[in-house]
Amino acid sequence: MPVAFLRPFGQGGFAPVARPRFILGSDLDCDLVDGSDNVAAHHATVKLRRGEYVLVAENGCSLWVDGERVPLMSLRNGDTVALAEGAMPWLFRSRIDGSFWPPSVTLGEAWLAHPSFSDPASGPGRFSKGRALTRRSLMVLGPYSPLVIKQLGPIRDPPDATRFLRLIAALGGVTHPALAPVVDGGVAPDDDGEPVRWLATRFVDGVWAAHLLQVGALSLPRVVRILRSIAEGLAVLHHRGVVHGNVCVENIVVPPTNRAVLIDYGTARSLENPEPATGDAHLAGKAVHEPPVDVYGLAAVGKALLGPEWRAPDEPGVAAEFGGLIESSLQFEAAVQPTALELAEALRALEARA
Repeated sequence: MPVAFLRPFGQGGFAPVARPRFILGSDLDCDLVDGSDNVAAHHATVKLRRGEYVLVAENGCSLWVDGERVPLMSLRNGDTVALAEGAMPWLFRSRIDGSFWPPSVTLGEAWLAHPSFSDPASGPGRFSKGRALTRRSLMVLGPYSPLVIKQLGPIRDPPDATRFLRLIAALGGVTHPALAPVVDGGVAPDDDGEPVRWLATRFVDGVWAAHLLQVGALSLPRVVRILRSIAEGLAVLHHRGVVHGNVCVENIVVPPTNRAVLIDYGTARSLENPEPATGDAHLAGKAVHEPPVDVYGLAAVGKALLGPEWRAPDEPGVAAEFGGLIESSLQFEAAVQPTALELAEALRALEARA
């Protein structure tokens, strides 16, 4: 099936069209989430018809293609698309040359892209070479900010590539201040010519939570604020069917704003394709691709940031309630452990009181 890519002007985030019916709108259930004013919950769809991508407005909704209001439109290379008047525009670009899909994986025809990506070069090679962060990661200079490009592992067959495409569609189809923006990704040949997964995220400038521990334990209000941010981001990921799988102090960055950001989707898995990257990894008997593991990981981060000496007091108050919330989050029983959304709401209430 041909694949299109949606990418906003001047924003992080992108969404490959990996389904026959790709929904655009403001609802978190949409394949592409656009929170601009006047964008309906389910505003429009992109459908594949006779080899063409057709953008169709839902009942009563409007679309602007190249500044002209239309009810539907067959997209052509260079078209700009906005879901509502004054909404964030998108650029449609042809990827007929195969884009980042190697010849052995026959996917990839078109994308809606950021205008700065004018050269449809293959794979992450279109970014300038950068310095190595780890054995499988590079930091490169992107069009608006530094990017981290990560190689995630080999592709076994075309269906495997499609499953990965759907995963990055879920990761990149919505932006949230607590999630490192996914700006590109796909499949490209490695040095040996074998197809491998890759993902590019915006570099988040700040202090790793692990480094914060080097100067001592953090105050309770600050820990609550950090955990609340990450819990909100996890709630969005889980709502879109994605599990991060490695929530830890090494994967949380705290920018100067103190709004914590979750990074590194190297272990992320879709709930519709839960196979771990390597082996059958488990945590306390729970598979790492299940949402409770993310909640457990965040609770462990909270305990680590408060320091080994911290204990919840016996007397009622914010600290005691926080301690109880952390302990329940470290349990895997569905009747005890909160979901990421429930945890975020509870932490938001505690933050207001603290």
